[in-house]
Amino acid sequence: MNQTFYKEERKISLSTYMFNSHLECICGKDCMVSAHYHDYIEILYCTDGMFEAYLNGIKYTFKKGEMIVINSNEIHSVYSCGTEKNSYIVVKVLPELLYGNEQSIAEAKYFLLFMSGHSTQQKIFSGHNLDKTDLPSAFAEILHEFTERKYGFELSVKLNIFKIFLYIVREYEKNGNALSSSIDENIAQHLCNVLDYMENNYSNPVNMKQAADMCFMSYNYFSKVFNKFIGKSFNEYLIDIRLRHAKKLLVSTNETITKIASDTGFGTTSYFIEVFKKHTGSTPVHFRKSQKKA
Repeated sequence: MNQTFYKEERKISLSTYMFNSHLECICGKDCMVSAHYHDYIEILYCTDGMFEAYLNGIKYTFKKGEMIVINSNEIHSVYSCGTEKNSYIVVKVLPELLYGNEQSIAEAKYFLLFMSGHSTQQKIFSGHNLDKTDLPSAFAEILHEFTERKYGFELSVKLNIFKIFLYIVREYEKNGNALSSSIDENIAQHLCNVLDYMENNYSNPVNMKQAADMCFMSYNYFSKVFNKFIGKSFNEYLIDIRLRHAKKLLVSTNETITKIASDTGFGTTSYFIEVFKKHTGSTPVHFRKSQKKA
């Protein structure tokens, strides 16, 4: 299917919590979402009816009780097929949630599988197998917790998200599609080291030449490898890290915008404000006020 497509920007809630969930529901046949892509990972769990999804031009069909995995930067569109009620639970996850801190960086190799916009991994997971697990209830709980947002909901949502990803990576391994068969182990380890380095040094000047040297790769080759498996450029990913830490400081401290810009590696206040507004749609000051009101 030949389609034009667009890049979907991050919603405010997704940038704030690093995850998002909602229910899509429609009666009859229709286009649920036209062709687009985004930097987060998306999992759809069908609760009623049937759908067709086109992932990089390949057609997949999933029905009630089944889930489909959409990788970061994977061009996709979704259409309802059933003549009556069609619905699915949407779970959106920023890659940073899966390996965005030093505690989880050693596990990054599992999640590199979800970062390629042109993956050959299993996409559809059958209801026959899912019904034997607690994943159906995990999806329901994610949706409920994120909708209600009661005290501690973030912990519940994260717990269930990791439960889902654990099932997926174990299915990949069982079917011979684990990391070792799709990504060179040495490259994976090098990338994990670089992600770790970026996470721990984001407040300092960090450049791609340093990262390439860490991996014993040429500048150009490292750039291609990073883009392929992380799904964005080195500089884009570094900005994401810095923004994530800046948001934490904006919400949890009373530090000045200038101090936060310096502490998170942006250098100048003007550049920090420019980048922050470009990625979130609001200024750091407005973001701080809106989060404290919430």
